[in-house]
Amino acid sequence: MFTAKEWLSKIDDQRECFRKYREECYDIIRRYKNNHVLRTYYDDDTTYNLLYSIVETLKPVLYNRTPKAESRATNKRNILSREVAQLLENVLNNITENYDFDYVIQSCIHDYVLNGLGCVRVVYDTFNQDTTFISSITGDEETVNLKVFEEVKTEYVSWNNVIFADAKKWEDVNWIAFRAFMTKEQVKEQFGAGKANNLIYDNVDEKEADERDYSITSNSEAKDKKVEVFEIWDKDNRKQIFLVREDAKILATNDDPLKLDGFFPIPRPLFMNQCNDELIPTPLYEYFRSQLDELEEISVRIRSLVQEIKRRGYYNADIPNATEIVTAPDNTFIPVDNFAQLSLNTGADGLINS
Repeated sequence: MFTAKEWLSKIDDQRECFRKYREECYDIIRRYKNNHVLRTYYDDDTTYNLLYSIVETLKPVLYNRTPKAESRATNKRNILSREVAQLLENVLNNITENYDFDYVIQSCIHDYVLNGLGCVRVVYDTFNQDTTFISSITGDEETVNLKVFEEVKTEYVSWNNVIFADAKKWEDVNWIAFRAFMTKEQVKEQFGAGKANNLIYDNVDEKEADERDYSITSNSEAKDKKVEVFEIWDKDNRKQIFLVREDAKILATNDDPLKLDGFFPIPRPLFMNQCNDELIPTPLYEYFRSQLDELEEISVRIRSLVQEIKRRGYYNADIPNATEIVTAPDNTFIPVDNFAQLSLNTGADGLINS
């Protein structure tokens, strides 16, 4: 078992390995949101946001509707086996209908297409309640804390809030960590008032904290004071560990809460353009960045040329309706007096010079 300081050291080392990737992702997000301005010789903020079109075209190709579970009995002749299979199918379909499952998967697909890393996790929630009943043996009232509700659902995990051990293959990853910024009320609800009162909370801008060496920075504009919490899943020891960076404190340690065969509460994340020597993905954007820059520059140049095209000229004042020729729509004929004399003297070319 590692100490809290050792865990934080491992997390920081891995985030340092992903630093270049994360900086690239923030640049991609800025461009997707049209906050990116191409650096050209022109003082112009014109952008040709082809990245947005590409991302929005690919997303529905990868996920376009809620999946339907299908459970089949191994022994179709066995009535009980068929009924259990039907029950499992109904339960799975009911789970995806009880909350916005599409939003979770669509958020994951968005990260995958835009940044090259998509992740969701499984969450198991229970609700216990004190129940009083009369014992059939003693006849006395007894109070027992019973589980009255349980729920399994999936949650979206942002690409910049999941950290995992250094490995070449996902099968070799022996720990993962989820980062979250929690308010005092959230810490109190999950870990108790005693631990919540002993932590230091600060005004945190989560994006700013990630861009500035991944450290918490003060921001007076932030509404809620929060603390940085890491949820670590240690596969070797099958432990779930919660710790905070503040004084390297461990908030809680749980023994394998989900009892899953693979232990981790997530499947293998979606990695785009991943090589066999590391688990750091390469966003699709990196393969056509230069073409996007070229198209943006062409768009800026076209707009500059269009702005320079202006028509000016003069006309013969003796012909009062000469301006109608310039402003008339297509296939329009303008009547003029003394047409024959006009044709002999100057013709149409002699009326207007531009």
